[in-house]
Amino acid sequence: MRSLAASLPVGARRSDGRILAATGLLLSLAATQPAQAQTGPSVQTFDIDSQAAPSALLHLCLQAGCELAFVQPPGREIRTRAVHGRMSWRAALDAMLQGTDLRYRFVGARGVRLWVEPRRPDVRRPAATHRAVAPVAATEVEAVEVVGRLSDQIDRALRRKRDADVISDGVSAERIGDLPSANLAEALQRVPGVAIEREVGEGQFVSVRGLGPLFQSVTLNGAPVAFNENIRNSTQSGRQFRFRALSVDLLAGARLTKSAAADLPDGGIGSNIDIQTQGGLDGAPFLTARLGAETVERRTDLGPDASLAGRWVSPGGAFGLVAGLSQEGRAVRYDRFQIMRYGEQMLDGRMIAVPNDLRTTVEQEDRRRRSAFLGADWQATPGVRLDFDALASTFDNTIREDRLVFGLGERLMR
Repeated sequence: MRSLAASLPVGARRSDGRILAATGLLLSLAATQPAQAQTGPSVQTFDIDSQAAPSALLHLCLQAGCELAFVQPPGREIRTRAVHGRMSWRAALDAMLQGTDLRYRFVGARGVRLWVEPRRPDVRRPAATHRAVAPVAATEVEAVEVVGRLSDQIDRALRRKRDADVISDGVSAERIGDLPSANLAEALQRVPGVAIEREVGEGQFVSVRGLGPLFQSVTLNGAPVAFNENIRNSTQSGRQFRFRALSVDLLAGARLTKSAAADLPDGGIGSNIDIQTQGGLDGAPFLTARLGAETVERRTDLGPDASLAGRWVSPGGAFGLVAGLSQEGRAVRYDRFQIMRYGEQMLDGRMIAVPNDLRTTVEQEDRRRRSAFLGADWQATPGVRLDFDALASTFDNTIREDRLVFGLGERLMR
């Protein structure tokens, strides 16, 4: 915490919370698991031979976890092309249907609708005759709509909790986006058993199952991070993590483990909170930008709110980069009236307590949160993957207090 007493009016102070963590190159060697049990990157290894369209499409969606809507016309057999190699499931579908009469359209993130393109008869006129050929009416195929359900996210979350060896819960990027959250603490308060402490209207500290912020351990993608709370004295502060220093724009979610496990860092008596970031191979390429501003009552300043994030994946799907920048600002004002002390005064022969130290305070705060994230993934072999993740975030809070104190004095109280 840096003091600004030399440059600000009396009562001014500044708190600066910073975190910096980098997990470095984490090498994970794991046996290749069946594709049905993977929920990671969308780039997969496909080995589907040329066969009838229904069986080929079923094989593709079972491996990729997609939703399919397709009705094959009776009496008509369509064969697909063979698909071999590493690619996304959308690229595999495109390669599979090349040269066939099947057309498709993607619905949402995991859905696809397919239909058969009607064959057009040859209506060219013979060279020796000039007789007109009657037009053939086009065959209209019944439309099939595939509707995604928000309850699927709840089903997947419940399934992960049932299959886990420990008591755990968490929030994902989809759940964070359902309701606005100023920072990660406010996103975590939706998890059962989690309560947060607010400072001047914004969530800051996290308590789990009745145990305060001192009893929570925090990690970034499994790696411990330094606590960003300055030690004021030996009893009040020092271990709690200020979650308001983290913006939710650049995060993939957070996982809370409420029971002890051998692979978790020690010290989390209440829980272990693992902050999860996006990976370079965790999805398709994208580019998003957000720009906004915020103003509050009694302050005319506009607080900027902007973020930029994107992912790039190599053509072969073996290497991916993801990065993002975020900046949020907010200007607030609080008006307070306090009675700090009481004195005693004789009134009609009785000693009564009367206010003696009256204070009126106008507090103005200028907050600024800045975050940057960089991640890189390299799938060297089907069983070897190299990951690099780095996250830096700063939270600056400049506070100015203008105070008037009214005291009657000890002599006037008698």
